[in-house]
Amino acid sequence: MRNLIVYSFIFILALLSNSCSTNKTLQNNTEDEYVSEVLDTLEITDTETKFLAPQSEEFRATKPITYDILHMDLTVSFDFAKQEVFGKAGLDIKPYFYPIDQITLDADGFDIHSVLVNGIEIKNFTYNGEELTIPLGKTYKKDEKFKVFVDYTAKPNETSLSDASNAIQSDKGLFFIDPLETNPDSPTQIWSQGETENNSKWFPTFDKPTERFTQSITLQVPEKYMTLSNGKLIESKNLGNGLRADRWVQDKPHTPYLVMIAVGDWAVSQETWNGIPLQYIVDHEYAADAKRIFNHTPEMLTFFSKTINYPYPWDKYAQIVVKEYVSGAMENTTAVVFGDFIQKHENELIDNDNDYIVSHEMMHHWFGDLVTCEDWSNLTLNEGFANYAEYLWAEYKYGRDKADHHRMEELNGYLSQVYSGGAHPLIDYHYVNKEKMFDAHSYNKGGLILHQLRYYLGDEAFFAGLNHYLTKNAYSSVEADELRLAFEDVSGLDLHWFFDQWFFGVGHPNLDINYAYDDVSKSVTIDVSQESTSDDFSKPFILPFDIALYYEGAPTQWYKGTVKKLRDTILIKNVSTKPDVINLDGNNVLLGLFQENKTQMEYQKQFQLSPLVFDKISALSRLDEDHIEAVINDGLNADYYFVRLSTLHSIPETKLGNFIEKLQSLALSDPNTEVRASAFQLLLSIEDFDPTTLAETVMKTEKSYQMLYLASYVLKEIKPESLAAYIPALQKDSSDNMVLILAGMMTEDTPQNLQFFNQHSLSIPSDKMNEFFALYNEYLAGKSLPTLTTAGNNLLSLVSNPSQNQFRKYYSMYILSQILQQVESMGNVSEAIAMGSDLNQRIEHLIQTEPNEKLVDAFRSIFPKK
Repeated sequence: MRNLIVYSFIFILALLSNSCSTNKTLQNNTEDEYVSEVLDTLEITDTETKFLAPQSEEFRATKPITYDILHMDLTVSFDFAKQEVFGKAGLDIKPYFYPIDQITLDADGFDIHSVLVNGIEIKNFTYNGEELTIPLGKTYKKDEKFKVFVDYTAKPNETSLSDASNAIQSDKGLFFIDPLETNPDSPTQIWSQGETENNSKWFPTFDKPTERFTQSITLQVPEKYMTLSNGKLIESKNLGNGLRADRWVQDKPHTPYLVMIAVGDWAVSQETWNGIPLQYIVDHEYAADAKRIFNHTPEMLTFFSKTINYPYPWDKYAQIVVKEYVSGAMENTTAVVFGDFIQKHENELIDNDNDYIVSHEMMHHWFGDLVTCEDWSNLTLNEGFANYAEYLWAEYKYGRDKADHHRMEELNGYLSQVYSGGAHPLIDYHYVNKEKMFDAHSYNKGGLILHQLRYYLGDEAFFAGLNHYLTKNAYSSVEADELRLAFEDVSGLDLHWFFDQWFFGVGHPNLDINYAYDDVSKSVTIDVSQESTSDDFSKPFILPFDIALYYEGAPTQWYKGTVKKLRDTILIKNVSTKPDVINLDGNNVLLGLFQENKTQMEYQKQFQLSPLVFDKISALSRLDEDHIEAVINDGLNADYYFVRLSTLHSIPETKLGNFIEKLQSLALSDPNTEVRASAFQLLLSIEDFDPTTLAETVMKTEKSYQMLYLASYVLKEIKPESLAAYIPALQKDSSDNMVLILAGMMTEDTPQNLQFFNQHSLSIPSDKMNEFFALYNEYLAGKSLPTLTTAGNNLLSLVSNPSQNQFRKYYSMYILSQILQQVESMGNVSEAIAMGSDLNQRIEHLIQTEPNEKLVDAFRSIFPKK
């Protein structure tokens, strides 16, 4: 029954939802027949297929700059009912270079009430719904300043949504969340999302990343709400009538898409770092976990400031979580916005922290905010560095294993996109849609080639180059050649070849590698062919690398190598002993695909001798059953969790019984939850293994929700009478994940259990509803008539509430149908007959009075009209 209701819920969601995923993940298509993925290895099965992404014939030139906004003084208030913005924008402007007698501002979906230049009203302005052209009354020369004032109403809900993408789901620019306070599941909020060019839907500006200005923003809001914007809160003034004006000032220039505001009710946790205020702003439910949600923020600020030798350049660092966010996160200067998916309680953060996304958005404050890509063709100058920050932080905080594992996932993401959606130049001046630049090229590939460049230059030159790039270009916009010049200035090397190949070229190499050792000449020969690389790609690639020769019981030998041609041979002389295994890319830095002529024994030795995660996982994916057995013990005792996890999944099913003791040890004591859970699940697949003692131990000792869920499920199947004893201790944790665990454990027909389900049916959040209501339905199966009556009344009340969430109402109606079936199956019991009749009438009344037509259709899929 539980599975049936889950499937039904999934089916019906299409009737109710018009929304998309809200993660600011990348434009990353699903894999197709060209690609099969095995951990870090992508096997290309059709090299004749074209792997180029669609391109535009139009060259995407940077828009000419005719004027420069120096400062914006903006005052806004809000009509919550109409979801409109009343704005008064004052702009200090000067010509960029050439004389001008008019300007055109981006202003999408406005009602323009008045325009002034230097205090004089301009009546002959023109406005086409997207651009406001203002005659200046005279010609202004370079460095002559003037002031423009615009009084307007912005209507972001009425603007076009044509440029939304998978990375940023809507381009309205400003969003009102439950503005009339009708949804009990959602707090009322207003927040902005400016990237790419969407802030011009709520204030007039030159909405291009080449523009930069300082700003003062005054937000007039109801007193019960807090506000957040860029910079510092300078003044908060009571306006009367329940309103307050907060004035936020940022005195360092940044680009328009980084301007942000947020209005709502949150819990705020604060601390300082080097005299700079830090704010962690979350839903009230997560107040106690606010700092843990953004864990390591002070340490990250210190690490990045020291690593690039450039102190954090802004005057505060706030991180805020908003509802229904249309992206994953956004690096607005001094005020980063996150979707609410990052909110987790302490136990949820054990193995699922937010380090990657927090470090990504933080690094943007140097690469993206301080120095900004001048156009979207150069987006990787923002996103590539932010992605590489994830590697740098993991390497510093947790060690190279974790960093290399992350690199492996980044490589997979890039390759998957190439072989399903096509490749394009990293710096792409012929993109079809600027929103599509937010993909696994700008992000993943950008970070991967920075990693290659770091190894080629060496750490000292690489990080000195980054410092030079930031120092030289601070508070300005740049293109890729400026990054190249910065590295060349520092290193003295000509890097045209690297940038032409990786930034302006297409694709990556496919290398066919053949290793040979000559015992007579005591030499190693490595033949490398790039001929299988797609003809669409920029072959041949110039590839410098460090070759590793591994020996059992002896030090690894290292040699430099480079290939430059479609077919190249590397000869290493004076190698006295045949290596056990040779790795061309010994440091795992090259972006590409390798096919190597290694034997099963060489892959076994690779797993055993190489200390690198990538090498071990690659070897595991290629070992047959006979050679897997030789590495299982080493793999299960490996230092890094993903090697242990991958080894677990590599154990042949017929051999699992040989590892029961080790699997039990891992299930109870491995420091990583994924490993513990996988070991537990493997034990369950072993015939005649009794998991009762293991499950009972987990219930008493575990903090991980995943493990508690597994153990409770096992006990529910084999020893359900034992579950009640664990419930009181678990109920001390009020998190939503624990609610789901407890809902699965409650089987007895008691008032306390029913009250639990009735209470949480009103409050379980939308992302947990499906599972919770499935468990609620499962709990009610076979219960007494009084229990069904009480549950039915609760669900009827919930459905009748006009303010309730539509999904909650649908789930409730489905369970009512299951209750009705149970009642009708009781036969000629008078109480059951009476309840069934009453329930039918009340359900029909609710359907007939429901104003939401989509919900009515969903209800009718359960209760067809009679």
